Amino acid sequence: MADSTERTFRHITSGRRAVVAAYVRSATQLPTLYASAWADASAALVESGWSTASRSLLAWLLDPPLVDQAARILLGGMPPLPADLTTRLRNQLHDLRPASELPPWATLGVHLAGETTYARPTLDLDLAETADARRWPPVTVAVYQSASSPVCVLIEVGPGGPPTRFTPMQAHRLAAAVLDAVRIAEAV
Repeated sequence: MADSTERTFRHITSGRRAVVAAYVRSATQLPTLYASAWADASAALVESGWSTASRSLLAWLLDPPLVDQAARILLGGMPPLPADLTTRLRNQLHDLRPASELPPWATLGVHLAGETTYARPTLDLDLAETADARRWPPVTVAVYQSASSPVCVLIEVGPGGPPTRFTPMQAHRLAAAVLDAVRIAEAV
C-alpha cells in the first residue's frame, strides 16, 4: 500500500507512455518493445500510487534530468509541444508508422516483431473524467487490426487487464446490452 506521501493518479494515457518510451529509447537504444515495457511499468507504479518508485525505476536507465522530464510526463505535467513530440517519437520509436501508411480509419500504426498493428482509440479517458468530474476505471476502447486479421473492436478494462477483441456484430450486441443495463440502472 502506498504511504501517506504518495497518492493515486488517474490512468496514464498511451500518449504519455509513448513519450516516456521515447526518453528510454533515446537514452538506452533498447528496442521499442523493451522501452515501451519500461514506460508501462513506470506508469503502472504511478497509477498504483507509487510515484517515487516509478522515478527510481526510471533512474536505472535515465540520467537525472531525463528522469525529471519523464516523471513530469507521467505525473500529468505539461507534455512537449506537439511538433517536438512528433519529432521525438519519430526519431526514437522507429517502429511507428507514418500517417501516410495508415489505413483511413486508423490513428496509430506500430510495426513490432515483423507484424504491423493499427488502432484508433475511441474513448478518451481524460476527456471523460473531465466531463464527469470523477475518476473512471482504466478502460480502453479502440478499433484494432493486427497484421492481416479482420478489423475488430478492442476493449480492455482494468490496469493490465487482458484486451478482448470483438467482431463488429459482437460489439453491437455488447453495446446494446450495456445500454439496456444503463436504462435499468437509471430507472431504479
